[in-house]
This record gives sequence, C-alpha cells and structure tokens, in this order.
Amino acid sequence: MEMDIHQYWPAGILTILAVSVILAVFYGFGSAIQNLNQTELEDQSEDGDPDAKALMELIDEPKGFISSLHLIEQVLCMTEGVTGYLLLRDLPWAAIPAAILGTALFTVVFGIVIPRKRGADYPEIWAKRLLHPVSAVIAILSPFRAVIRWLSYPLLRLIGTDPAVDHEQVTRDDLKYLVTEGHENGVLKAQEAEMVNNVFELGKKSAGDIMTHRSGIVALDGEMILHDAVDFILNEAANSRFPVYLDTIDRIIGVIHIRDVLQFSEENKNRQRKLKELKGLIREPYFIPEIASIDQLFHQMQTKKVHMAVVIDEYGQTAGLITMEDILEEIVGNIEDEYDEDEERITRRGDGSFLLAGDTPLEDVARALDIEFDEKTLESFETISGYLIGQLGRIPEEHEKPIIRSCGWTFRVRDVRRRTLHLIYALKPGANAAAGGAQAAEAAADRIPENAQAGE
Repeated sequence: MEMDIHQYWPAGILTILAVSVILAVFYGFGSAIQNLNQTELEDQSEDGDPDAKALMELIDEPKGFISSLHLIEQVLCMTEGVTGYLLLRDLPWAAIPAAILGTALFTVVFGIVIPRKRGADYPEIWAKRLLHPVSAVIAILSPFRAVIRWLSYPLLRLIGTDPAVDHEQVTRDDLKYLVTEGHENGVLKAQEAEMVNNVFELGKKSAGDIMTHRSGIVALDGEMILHDAVDFILNEAANSRFPVYLDTIDRIIGVIHIRDVLQFSEENKNRQRKLKELKGLIREPYFIPEIASIDQLFHQMQTKKVHMAVVIDEYGQTAGLITMEDILEEIVGNIEDEYDEDEERITRRGDGSFLLAGDTPLEDVARALDIEFDEKTLESFETISGYLIGQLGRIPEEHEKPIIRSCGWTFRVRDVRRRTLHLIYALKPGANAAAGGAQAAEAAADRIPENAQAGE
C-alpha cells in the first residue's frame, strides 16, 4: 500500500505545479489588461497591430474571459483537492493541516499574487505574450460555457431572476459612499473628493447647462481677409480657437485655430484672401444638441479629438459653444490660462452702490444685494442680465440705458453688447438717497461714469 502511495507523488507534484502555472497565466493576463494604456493600445490597433486589436476587443467584451476564469478556477480547485486527497490520505493526522497550508500558500503566492503583480508592472509584455494561449483556452471552453448557460438560465428564471440583465457589481452610489468615507477618514483631500463627485455629476448636466451662450461667442466672418483676422486675433481676442460663420452666427462653417492662422499668414499671397477661400484653414465643425449629456460629450470629443463643439437648439440654430476646457472646469473647477484676466463681477462702490457684470449669476447678485428671489425666478433666469431683460420685457438697443426698479433696488443699464446687458449699476434708494427717494436714486444712477468697468 505504501508503494502505491509513493507512486502518486511525482504526478501529484506535477499536477500542483500545473495548477499554479495555469492560474498564473490567467491572473497575470487579467492584471495586465486592467493596467494597459488604452490610448496607446488604440493607436497600435489603428496602425494595424493584430494583437492590439484583439486586446481591445477583449477589453470591450470581457465576459468570455471572466467566465472562463471562473470555470477554470472551479476545475483547478477540484483537481487540486483530488490530488491532495491522494497524496495526503495516508499521512499522520498531525501532518495533514501543515501539508494543506503549504500547498495552498504555494498556489496562492506563485499562482496568483506574484503573477498579478508582474502583470500590473509590465502590462503590455504580459498581455501580448499571454494573449494567444488565453484566447485558445477561451475558445476551447466556449462549448462548456454554453452548456452551463443552458442549464443555469432556466433555473434563474424559475426563481425570478433575468439572466440577460447584467448588474453592476459596484453601483454609482457605492462609489460615492466610498469617496465620502475616504474624505472623512483623511484618505482623500477635500479637493480630490470634490473632483471625483464632480465626475459623477457630469451625467446630470447637458451641453446647454455649461455652454457659452450665442451672445458671448467670439466668431470670425468667413468674408474677412486673413490679414484682418490676424490683427483681430492678436489684438482683440483671448481665445485660441474661433468658429467661422457666413452671413449669420446660425451658419457656422467651421473652426480655425490661431496656430493655423499664423502659419497661413506667413505666405504673402494668403494675407489678402478671404478666410473661406483658404483651403485647409477652416476645420470641419462638430455640432451637438443642447440636450447632449456632458459625460457622453466628453468621451465623444476625446474620441474625435475635437476641442470645440457648436451647440444647436431644436430649430437647428446656434445656441452656444462648448469647449473641452468648459467640461474640465466642471470637474476640477475654474482653469485659468495666460489669457484670463482677474475680474470681479460684483464691485461695491464707496457710496454703497454696486457695479455688476451682466453675466453675473443671479444667485450671486441675490447674496451681494441681500435680495430674496423666489425659486421660480432662479429657475427661469441664470444671470442678472437675463432677469432684468425679463423685467423690462424686451432687449434694449445698444444705445439705450434703461432704468429698471425691482426688489427695492434701482438698476441702471450702462452698456448693452450683443443683445445682452454687459454692465449694470445698482443703487438702493434708501442707502444714500432717502431724502430724494426714487428721483435721487435715478439722479445718482445718471452720475455713474459712462466708461465704468466691472472690477474697478
């Protein structure tokens, strides 16, 4: 009997080694594809690398790999169990726990832990070297997976579970909870936690929520000659990309980049030509609807490698403009570049009055002026300009300087640009004109300098 047991040892040890090697292949490969640089992989796939293309397909549809891994784990566990039984059944009882522990430690360390770490450290090498053997195993196990589905799906339906529904293992709420806990326990800084939460909120916002309104778009007329465009860009504008239109802003024909404009202007023959006549200068525009969700738009702009999108309304007219910077600012907060100027939208003056930029959020004005707007008003108007236009009932002409009285304040429009109120003077009659009442307030409003600028 002892001879029979000894005969099992060589085969048993080889079986345990084989189990560890197979586990190492699958766990190392799984760790590698989780840590691959997908941008580089996409570039390699586009360049015709068949391995990169196969890896991209596997990453996009990982169910075959995951189910194969689970199936192999079960088979290997049973194999190792049977092997262990044959090897250990005649050992003294006191030695069996030590033998089981030793075998388990060997399998876990060399079959799981080390391969996972190496796969994470060298993902591209491990993924490409193991791709073909893993793909072969997945193909071989495909009939067995089909049999398992055929047997299990009716049972799942019998207990009221739809096997076709793919449930997320970790929900969005779970991740939010982890972020909150991480911040409270000091693992995540406040700014980091806020950024992660901002990413979750992207799906709740649409392009219309964060776009630059059409009234604020700085665009170039396609009829403009290149020389004038260069002067405008260098002396007047503070952007690097500009939409180009014909006749009206509702007919945007493309986008130009300051780098391309300067490059084209190096040739004298181009300087007196119209923008629309310069082939290769104007890039194709990317149009999106107002209701497009920000998270989807972010991925689309990344995929298409565009940095500016034209937002159109339900009638096909230009509603606004959105850039990649606008989306990133929703995640990380305001991004200041070399063109940004420090500007205060609300300036309190020495006489107790206020100078307001027209694009100041209505909620900010409410806090600064101690005004309580109802919820309907705050939902209807985003800026003080929109609110005052609503009170006035029309859009004033650029030469007009109307006075609007609302919420106990007198608002005097100082500047109208592009059909919006650019600069507004606000005075509370009781502050410094109680004696003269509204007439004194209006007189004070008339004394505001014509060239006043927000932020003075």
